[in-house]
Amino acid sequence: MIQRVLGALSRRFQTFAGRDNEPRSLLLLQDLLHDYGFIPVSASALSFESILTICNDIVANERKAIIEFGSGISTLVIASLIKQKQLSCRFVSVEGNAAWQAIIRQYLQKAGALESVELIHAPVVPHRLAIAGNSWYDLDPHRESIGASTFDSVIIDGPEACNDRIALSRYPALPFLRDQLNRERCFVLLDDAGRAGEQEIRRRWQAELGIDLRMKVSKSVCGFRGQFFNPVP
Repeated sequence: MIQRVLGALSRRFQTFAGRDNEPRSLLLLQDLLHDYGFIPVSASALSFESILTICNDIVANERKAIIEFGSGISTLVIASLIKQKQLSCRFVSVEGNAAWQAIIRQYLQKAGALESVELIHAPVVPHRLAIAGNSWYDLDPHRESIGASTFDSVIIDGPEACNDRIALSRYPALPFLRDQLNRERCFVLLDDAGRAGEQEIRRRWQAELGIDLRMKVSKSVCGFRGQFFNPVP
């Protein structure tokens, strides 16, 4: 009787895990979240499955320079990973909302992980690389600092692109990094890939830059240059 019950529970868990990797991903990430306590998470945040994929890639493929557009729980987890594993890599997080960045900074300070990330505040403004009347981060004042690295990991989860008016707001990310994206090997992840705006951005990046984001991870897509260990959980 007990064996039948355990067997039924196991089959139900396997079916659930097959549909939704969030509980498993959160379980694997919990050690990196422990020092932060409660963290507010909204529907716009990267999924735990996407964050786990990023962490797997950083470790397995030994990324040396990481940049993300849009700070949040991913910032906390990646900074904690760098601190915990004593990784030799640069991590830059760009955020347009100063109040939200201040909250992220407080969490990082509490966990002793602030030294593992460079927080850049860059308001979203009309930008020379933006298309279709959209805006993007004002990173020109930080060009020299950002230009010091060749990035082999790029995470795009900002700025906001939640309606038709700003649907293409994330397009400038890779054109901005055109000369700083590692030509031999790199990882790129774009969140909210099911939306029409992000799908158009993917098509443009493929045509203009040769970056093909076709590997689906939760609500994100990712792509690679060069050889890599598959990081998808």
